[in-house]
Amino acid sequence: MSVLILVLPLLAALLAPRPAAACGTTVLEVGVRDLNDKPVPAVAFDIDVDGAQRTMATDANGLLTLSCVDAKSVRIVAARTAAGQSLTMDENTPGGGLTIPLTEGQTAHLPLRLTGTLLLVEPVAEGGQSAVFSATPTAAPSSAAPLGASAPVIASTPPIPTSSRPSWFWWVVALVLGIPAAIGALLWLRSAAARRRAR
Repeated sequence: MSVLILVLPLLAALLAPRPAAACGTTVLEVGVRDLNDKPVPAVAFDIDVDGAQRTMATDANGLLTLSCVDAKSVRIVAARTAAGQSLTMDENTPGGGLTIPLTEGQTAHLPLRLTGTLLLVEPVAEGGQSAVFSATPTAAPSSAAPLGASAPVIASTPPIPTSSRPSWFWWVVALVLGIPAAIGALLWLRSAAARRRAR
């Protein structure tokens, strides 16, 4: 009984849900406009953040916001129209795709122009403001760079915290439950043997 009193608090601490990790403060905004400066909705992007890929699409204003990012860069792997047609886009990495460097705690803007099936990074002059982002100033000239240069990007939908536990956690649970059970079984066998001898 005393063993259980010691084990139960430890077991409760191990099984208690862990608090979700605080999300990053970096934000990436992607804006898509056509050649007539009209927003292009429902352009879907496959975005890779630290090896985890997600698909997000621009809203009615042609904007996509990826918030709560905790990474030094993100990569746009591919892009498609609302009808599912693949778009040819600017790339700046050897393996393909567009990598956007991020600065912790800041919002990066990636203005894009869609012409036919081509999705191009729109150059933004220093101190200027792209028409894609009407409410927010452009962070820096490098935040929207032409092909071959680094460009910052962002989309909304914070990452969903996972509750997966490391493998060693289950070994600890097995030991915490197994040792008292083994001790209890051993004590029971000894008392049973003593009762048989007493007869």
